[in-house]
Amino acid sequence: MEKTAKTIPFFEKTSFLIGVTLFGGYVNTYNFVARGGNMISFHTGNQIRCGMSLAYQNWNDFFFYLMPVLMCFAGVCLSEILKAAFRKSDWRRYTLFAEAVILFAVGFVPNSLNTLTTYVLCVLAGTHFCIFRSWEGQPHNTTIATGNLRSLAQLFCKAVTDGSAAGMKFLRYFCLFLSFPFGAFLGTWVTLRLGNYGICPLGIFMFFWAVIYCVQTKQAAQAKAA
Repeated sequence: MEKTAKTIPFFEKTSFLIGVTLFGGYVNTYNFVARGGNMISFHTGNQIRCGMSLAYQNWNDFFFYLMPVLMCFAGVCLSEILKAAFRKSDWRRYTLFAEAVILFAVGFVPNSLNTLTTYVLCVLAGTHFCIFRSWEGQPHNTTIATGNLRSLAQLFCKAVTDGSAAGMKFLRYFCLFLSFPFGAFLGTWVTLRLGNYGICPLGIFMFFWAVIYCVQTKQAAQAKAA
């Protein structure tokens, strides 16, 4: 049975996921603009480049594109470790706060360590991908937009055939979908003005979002206990 509005957890609602998804667009453009021209979560492209590099026998490029893929893999593994470590509490809370601190700190890393910065952000994006993965009970990706484009198109088709309720659902997801490119716009705009420090506002924003998550979690627990 499809979840109704009353049973949807707050962290699967559009209003909360917009902030989490904005991260994906922002952090990619920051790394592209300020840290050497690489995207940190588009690993389909990285894997294609790996295959092309093998065909050209260009080993430097092969390892250059392979390492971000491996760092994302490590980030997903890290999320599983955190789930196990905090299984008696809320692992998402601690992960969001740690993410905010790391993002802010990255702004102070010198350009001579851009490769290390890229790897750190790849790990962070891999972990971020695993924190929130659903919107109203449906799959949602906070770091890559291709699957979200498919979901948007499916919801549009359903809105055309099923009427106003499906239309409202499409519009909600459309707003969520736009948060990714808006994050990319914002990340570019801020980074062009602040340079390496362009990631710091995102760290502050994610800290604020982590506080919202804690408040909403507490309110949901109180409502459930009442």
